[in-house]
Amino acid sequence: MNLKKQSLIYLLASLGLFMFNYIYSLFSHGVSSDAMSGMWHYTIIMAILSGAMSLLSHNQLKKQIRLAALMINCGVATIVSGHLLTGIVEIAGTNSVYIPYYDYSGWLFILVGTLIGCFRLVIKHPPQSLD
Repeated sequence: MNLKKQSLIYLLASLGLFMFNYIYSLFSHGVSSDAMSGMWHYTIIMAILSGAMSLLSHNQLKKQIRLAALMINCGVATIVSGHLLTGIVEIAGTNSVYIPYYDYSGWLFILVGTLIGCFRLVIKHPPQSLD
């Protein structure tokens, strides 16, 4: 896992989400959504965190926390998708009972990923081979 590359991807995703929100607001007839306006904040925070981790960690550590990083990435993607869907539904003037499950499952992914990462750091297992 290359954390510098991951940080760059998060920055580009943040820029893309910000531009998507701006363009979407141009065509939404003056109606906006707080959920959609703030969806890029999650990716910019992850860009900062992964950039800091790349400066502070060594290669062996990066290999050990691969699964944790993937779980956290899935959580962020799920939360951002939920905010995008919430924004679209709010702008359309309707609602859905299923949208909160995006936040619940996203935060669950982040929690599980964080616990796996902490467990791997405490136990210090060698990286698993995919062979």
